Amino acid sequence: MEKINWINGQAGGTPLSAENLNQMQDNIEEAIDEVDDKLNYSTTETCVREWIDGKSLYMKVVNLGTLPNNDTKAVAHGIQNLRRIVKLEGFAGSSLNKGGITLPHATNTPIALYADDTNVSVKTTSDATGYTEAYAFVYYTKTTD
Repeated sequence: MEKINWINGQAGGTPLSAENLNQMQDNIEEAIDEVDDKLNYSTTETCVREWIDGKSLYMKVVNLGTLPNNDTKAVAHGIQNLRRIVKLEGFAGSSLNKGGITLPHATNTPIALYADDTNVSVKTTSDATGYTEAYAFVYYTKTTD
């Protein structure tokens, strides 16, 4: 992205020109594309932002498949050099429930979502096999940054 340095009230200041306006438009389009790229959900590691300590913040989608029947299901997340998981959330849906549910899900039959160094786990307290597609969104930092 090329920065245009504008000068107020000085002789020889930056004039308003088609070239400068085109450059501004190009800069805005590049910035929008950069933000859009960071908002894509992917099953591969994606750097999405910066964590409060200045380290890169990554996000990865883990496919949990069908939720279990009053049980715990662990799925390997495949994250290398994991330092800290800072946020864990998810989605579960079915052909009968177009809106799906967010995970964790607090009701009288809660569904818990948690993670450790190697797995994302989902725990159900009733038969949740009607949710045939479930995904965990793992936000984390790495030891290598």
